[in-house]
Order: sequence, then C-alpha cells, then structure tokens
Amino acid sequence: MIYDARPKLNAQANRIKGGGWEDSKNYRNCNIEFCDIDNIHEVSKCFNKMHEIIKDPKNLADCI
Repeated sequence: MIYDARPKLNAQANRIKGGGWEDSKNYRNCNIEFCDIDNIHEVSKCFNKMHEIIKDPKNLADCI
C-alpha cells in the first residue's frame, strides 16, 4: 500500500505541472490511497504543539 497525504485532486493538479505521484503499476500487488490532508504543514505544526504540551503541561496556556 502506498499512502499519499494529499487529496487526489491536488496530486492531479501537480501532475499537470509535471509532478505526480507513485505509480502503483511499478509495484506488484500495490495500491495507492490518498489521505485527503489539505495542508500537511499545518498538521505537522499541530502535532509539534501537542508534543510540547505532553512534555510540559505548562505549555497548554500558550495554546489557549
């Protein structure tokens, strides 16, 4: 299984620009699944903030 974090529409638009995604035809018994995450950078930023809160709950006040 190949997971692509982007929405499929974004990947298709990227393909028009010369980019694209992994082609499951290059692998045996493989499928591609798009995860529909619109902005992976925001997801990463939120994950990092959550990690900071777990390390030190006093950081929660910075997020409210």
